[in-house]
Amino acid sequence: MITLQGRFTQRSEVAGSGDLQESRGQFAAFKPGKFRWDYESPTPQMILSDGATLWFYEQELEQVTRVPAERMDQSPATFLVNGGRIVDQFGWRVRHSDAWNADTVVLMPKSQEGAAAQYQEIAITLAPNKDAILNLEVTDNLGNRSYIFFQDMQRNEPIDKQKFQFTPPKGVDVIDG
Repeated sequence: MITLQGRFTQRSEVAGSGDLQESRGQFAAFKPGKFRWDYESPTPQMILSDGATLWFYEQELEQVTRVPAERMDQSPATFLVNGGRIVDQFGWRVRHSDAWNADTVVLMPKSQEGAAAQYQEIAITLAPNKDAILNLEVTDNLGNRSYIFFQDMQRNEPIDKQKFQFTPPKGVDVIDG
């Protein structure tokens, strides 16, 4: 059993705009294949993979989008739940982050095909003792950047498997993506 859970702050910047949008929430991952990302602010949303289906629930819009879970490999968070090896899709190098006084693993796509090719790079900064991820910095092929900072990360603690199950609430629109 490999699990991760904790809180996050995400700052996203559209290339060239200089504007940062910030959101906060909590996450849980149960490897392989199960993942839950709950945005609490500014707008409640949930992204969940139960291993077979990937669900995007937008509460304010009363809308759920469901897609096959294999499309999750298009997410930079794939390494959290992926059953495969990251090095099969990405080359990597290590650089030292003076700001965090920690090592950062930088992943670059090996191919311009498939999901990995959607990203210029994904940088993962590890805690100095290597027991936690401090942050992710994701740069997509349009130059947009997302910075995800993790807090209170717990590794290999029990997580109720029901946390990775989802049934759309009555009255919401369900869209197949």
